[in-house]
Amino acid sequence: MTTNSCIYQLKITLKGTRPPIWRRVQVPDYMTLQDLHEVIQRAMGWANVHLWTFEKKDLRYEVMDEDNGVEAGEAEDAAKTRLRDVLVKPGSRMTYVYDFGDDWRHEVLLERTLSPAEGQHYPLCVAGKRACPPEDIGGPYRFQRYLSALRDPQDPEHEAMLEYWGSFDPDAFDLDDVNEELRAIEIPRPDPTEEPMTPPRRTRAGSEAWRAFRATERLFRRLADEIEGQEFDSLEELNAYLQALANSGVLDRPADTPAERAQELVDRAWDESSPAKRVRLAKEALALWPACLDAYSILASEAADMDEALRLLREGVRVGEEDIGREMLEEQAGHFWSLVKTRPYMRVRYHLALGLWAVGHHDEAMEHAEALLRLDIRDHMGIRFDLVNWYLALQQTAQAGGLFTRFGEEDPSCLWQWPRALWLFQREGDSPRARQVLAEVARANPHLPLAVVRFALHGPPVVLPDSYDLGGPEEAELAVYRGLLAWMLTPGALGWWAKQLSPLVVRDPADLRRGRQRRRTTLGGGGGTGLNSDPERKKEC
Repeated sequence: MTTNSCIYQLKITLKGTRPPIWRRVQVPDYMTLQDLHEVIQRAMGWANVHLWTFEKKDLRYEVMDEDNGVEAGEAEDAAKTRLRDVLVKPGSRMTYVYDFGDDWRHEVLLERTLSPAEGQHYPLCVAGKRACPPEDIGGPYRFQRYLSALRDPQDPEHEAMLEYWGSFDPDAFDLDDVNEELRAIEIPRPDPTEEPMTPPRRTRAGSEAWRAFRATERLFRRLADEIEGQEFDSLEELNAYLQALANSGVLDRPADTPAERAQELVDRAWDESSPAKRVRLAKEALALWPACLDAYSILASEAADMDEALRLLREGVRVGEEDIGREMLEEQAGHFWSLVKTRPYMRVRYHLALGLWAVGHHDEAMEHAEALLRLDIRDHMGIRFDLVNWYLALQQTAQAGGLFTRFGEEDPSCLWQWPRALWLFQREGDSPRARQVLAEVARANPHLPLAVVRFALHGPPVVLPDSYDLGGPEEAELAVYRGLLAWMLTPGALGWWAKQLSPLVVRDPADLRRGRQRRRTTLGGGGGTGLNSDPERKKEC
């Protein structure tokens, strides 16, 4: 996990209170939910004497403690979950529940993100209204009843309430007292040596684009099973056979083999929002069918560290090669993507290449990427966009040029043209051709400079977009994630880019809306590079 961070401004509102009791606090985005529990307790004025949980949609986050009756798999571990992984953009919200008897429910809303102020201690309370209810008073209804009785000396419960609970000022709130409490909380920063940085999840696996891709792939797998062993004398005969299959309902039959049932479990896992449930479904799939390679990708994406992730991915590649067989690997090289059944093998091997690059095993990562391009000569997964930047980062200019020769230089996307400009700079320096390509990139996607600044200030995004428009911010985000390292490692490149960029970036927004070419595409052949992730998890600080 990257230690790049920003400050979250949260508004915490106690539900069921009228007028509402609330606090506005500023906290580091990297704090755990267990840390946030402590902040809420002190900011609100609770005594921290009851059980608690965070809720977001169908997920719960609690302390994994047998004394609490919480076991692994029943909830996510609040001590290992970062706030920025749950509330990912302004407007995101969740619920904090304190005291399961009284059921005090707090809305936690991410209002905005800020840059940390130099020398400022966080957490910090910046505003609030009204006093926290007394502990064990019975929940929102009994609290409102208590206030009503206190205000009316004629109320039949006035004396009893006053005697039991004492006097209470519902409007009391002292900002200085709250911040004195918060200054006792020290939020440790993530330690990169204990928590290895992992690459962002490549796509939102729960997105509509990824679901559509998987549905198509399921259909192709079923078709391949039915056609296997058949011989056709003409295209007309094949089409007639396919039409008969479609009319027969065979393609819609329930999964009836271990491989099909395992793949169904994996499909459910991709859509599952709970990491614990994803892991359980992936393990069930492997128990049904040990060659279910997508299960290895899922388990790797939820691994505790990169060592474990790489072990799982290597095992997935090994199992896949045994299942496919050396003969098919050699005979079908170049056309693997069209075989459908080999796609999980290509995915798990691509994920292995990405993981190896992330931990610095560059040569091995490039060997896997190059092998995948030999297996799929049309590069349906977009591996060339990573590989060309890897070459450039290592100053392997000739190898990068080979990719531009192989796949052409006409692709208008900045995913291809931005590294092409760097390749020309490495070869020719500040040449007219390099300047021309860079100017074309600046005009084609004006979001690129801002994407670079965000990456430099806050690190890589939590999750990458699963689709993009030509010239759009998602395309720029992908280009920067894949290519910024190469620009940083090329002496003088970023300064040259900034110098060439300055007269080009100021443009009329209305001009940007007119005539901009747009293309909707899914990454990796319709999400084929996708690791699972929460669809909401996209963050801008």
